[in-house]
Parts: sequence; C-alpha cells; structure tokens
Amino acid sequence: MNPGLKTHIMDDIARSGFTTLASNDPAGWIAHTVGLTDRGHPEILISGLRGDYCHRVFWTAYEAIMEGRHFKAGQLDDTLGNLTCAFKTLSPAAAKKFCGQAQAFYAGTSKTPTFVQLVMPDKEGHLPWQPGYNAELMKVQRHLWVQLH
Repeated sequence: MNPGLKTHIMDDIARSGFTTLASNDPAGWIAHTVGLTDRGHPEILISGLRGDYCHRVFWTAYEAIMEGRHFKAGQLDDTLGNLTCAFKTLSPAAAKKFCGQAQAFYAGTSKTPTFVQLVMPDKEGHLPWQPGYNAELMKVQRHLWVQLH
C-alpha cells in the first residue's frame, strides 16, 4: 500500500473513526469504508451513488454502529430513514477487486476485514430481488454480492 494513502487512512480513522474510499469505475461509483473492522464490524460498500452521498450514508451507518447497532448480511434496515436497505455479503471476487485498499490496510495485522454491500431500494422501496424493482437501476447499482463474471 502506498505509504501516503496508509497515513491518510490512519489519520481519518483517528479523527473520525473511519474513512471512505471511492472510485468512479467505468460502470459507476464504488465506495467503501475502512476502519469499521477496528470496531468488530464489516466494512460497508455501496455502488451506484456519488462518493459524497456515499460518505453521508456511511456516516449515518457509523453513528448507528457507535450506538450499538450491527449491520450483517441478510439484514434489512432503515438506516437511511424512510428507505429500507439490505445488507448482503460481498462476494470474495468483488472484495478483491473493489476493496483491495482496505485489505492492504489491514494486511500484517491481527484483523481481517469482511465486507457487506449496502443494497439500496428504488424510489418505491423495492429491492433488486423484489417484484416491481426498477430495472433501469440495475445499470447503476452493481450487484456485487454474487460472483463477478
């Protein structure tokens, strides 16, 4: 890992409890946390939302974690207020492809990060596997809880 990035991540975690790493992948934004592992929690990944919005969502989740909540795979939660989101285990291939910096950050420590994807509903509240989900959103929100092809 680039020493400058590692220092930046360490500083953010010391100051705020976690940091957000985001990239504009050709298929859309991908963002994930680094630092939740230190609190015994999976790191969270979101796809399809701009990086600044992802950080706000992560901050809301972090505050809930600090209040004792724990988000785990298979769970439905109203972390975003009026939207029920789902948490899914990130596939190992997706974790390797999109969360390599978090894995590198914890390499050589006693902590091994795990990852969940926060899956957003459409405007009507349907999740991707539910009838009525807006199929257009499948182009934006990547479904990384399954093996990548």
